[in-house]
Amino acid sequence: MLLSADVPFSLDINSMVTRHLAMLAVTGARKSNTVAVIVDEILKSGGTVIIFDMHSDK
Repeated sequence: MLLSADVPFSLDINSMVTRHLAMLAVTGARKSNTVAVIVDEILKSGGTVIIFDMHSDK
């Protein structure tokens, strides 16, 4: 877990989404938040996102 907001971090969106992407972790690991942040950045970059939630977990 990052404890400082000052840690620089970047991802190559093209490399990340040109294939399949899955978010897997234990309950409470903040997967939903991580997906929300990634989706927001993709949309800001002009991308399109389709999300399938097969279990409709909330």
